[in-house]
Amino acid sequence: MPTANGTDKLNILETIDTFVTAVPWGGGDWRCVLVHRWQHGGRTYIRLNTWNKHRTKLIWYPSKRFFVIPIENAKALADVLSAAATGQSYEKPDWLVAREEDEEEKLDLEDADVS
Repeated sequence: MPTANGTDKLNILETIDTFVTAVPWGGGDWRCVLVHRWQHGGRTYIRLNTWNKHRTKLIWYPSKRFFVIPIENAKALADVLSAAATGQSYEKPDWLVAREEDEEEKLDLEDADVS
């Protein structure tokens, strides 16, 4: 049933989970990441889910590690990952620099209290 803005309510509420690929992770065939294109609530995401192979039973089970990345950010993340794989790096954001400086100050204060 179309709504006032012309969208179909059933399509917005429907979840479509499309398998893309399985990527071996960490060497060997004991762990992999499943990549899905996930459409839910009218938005599209890339979903990454880690699976492990049990060492004695040899059955696959999902780990608790997964990431859901909005499709708008997927290309930027892919560019950064491929740059990191080739050894490139970028400037740290200001908030991260400030946080690291705060951590260093705390460590300096703790060292001063000990002596």
